[in-house]
Amino acid sequence: MERVDGRLVGNYDKLVITSGESLSLDINQTVAASSGNVHAIDFDVTNTVNGIVNFRAFTVDLTMGANCSGPYAGYFRTDIASHEVAGLSAALGMELILSSAAGKNGEAHGMTIDVACPSGSDPGGTTASKHSFIKVETWGNETAMGKWDDYANLFFINGPVAGSGNLIGSGNSTLRINIAGTSRYVPTSSAEESFTSAYPIVLTDYQTITMTGGSANQIGLTSSITANVDWAGWAIGTWGSVNISATSGASAKNALGGLAELRIASGFAATGTGLVAGMYVGAYSDQAGKSPNTCLIVEGIASNGVDLSLMPLAVFMSSGAGTEPYIAFEFGHVAAGKTVTTAASGTDCMYRTSVTAANIN
Repeated sequence: MERVDGRLVGNYDKLVITSGESLSLDINQTVAASSGNVHAIDFDVTNTVNGIVNFRAFTVDLTMGANCSGPYAGYFRTDIASHEVAGLSAALGMELILSSAAGKNGEAHGMTIDVACPSGSDPGGTTASKHSFIKVETWGNETAMGKWDDYANLFFINGPVAGSGNLIGSGNSTLRINIAGTSRYVPTSSAEESFTSAYPIVLTDYQTITMTGGSANQIGLTSSITANVDWAGWAIGTWGSVNISATSGASAKNALGGLAELRIASGFAATGTGLVAGMYVGAYSDQAGKSPNTCLIVEGIASNGVDLSLMPLAVFMSSGAGTEPYIAFEFGHVAAGKTVTTAASGTDCMYRTSVTAANIN
């Protein structure tokens, strides 16, 4: 035992090398045993007193000189070579055994990663630079790398039970993480290349979906349901529901269960034909003898004896500073090569009615 820099050291080695490869400790061990654990180095440190801070089995302190490349405070490598491995193989294994004294584990982590940033330090680069807390990389033969990519996972989690309030949410729906003392939840998908989950998406604020690029369909939000089994309730592609529940002291203005709006921007000069409308409602049938009830249902529901006798089922109105539309609604469609010229029924238009003083009750 001797003291080095004020510390009690059982084994001390100071090596100064100016060229070539340097090794303060080199262990070359060949194992001929067929079973049992094999340790090249075994650290066994026992603490029998209280009050020790930062109790560590070993510490590696690497101070880098000028123009050094690839410094590692610790580098772990496991070479399986061509041998068959029946159990677990890993470059680094870590295990934390918690204290059996209830509530005496303090802040427990299976692994900690700290990036110290002293005054004046600057990693340089941009947000696109290769700075990270964890670097994951494969290298080697492209074919072998492809096989690893086919079967490997970014994380392998086994042991935690999925459930409400657990590390893994019910149905494996979320993973709990902690950001600055606040729990956050990372959603998981049960299918690749999509977000597939049996659990709802809950938005707590106004959301905007911006679609950019693409020369084919541009769709901000798509909902698709395949109802190929018996079901007792509804099969609904999109459901918008708003509950107005303020009882006092509130100023209520507009409330809509759903809103569809189309705006032609100033300066729009594109040419072409197609449907341009605030909303399109279509009902189709690919089976002879089977027809939808209707394309659109508008229903007013009066519950608990509420009188809705003065509420119209539908309102057609126009507004704006320009010339407002005068056609309330139109049935039918324009046949190929023809133009609607009258408001009467005919081959061009089944029926059209205008909003004039004469037909307003």
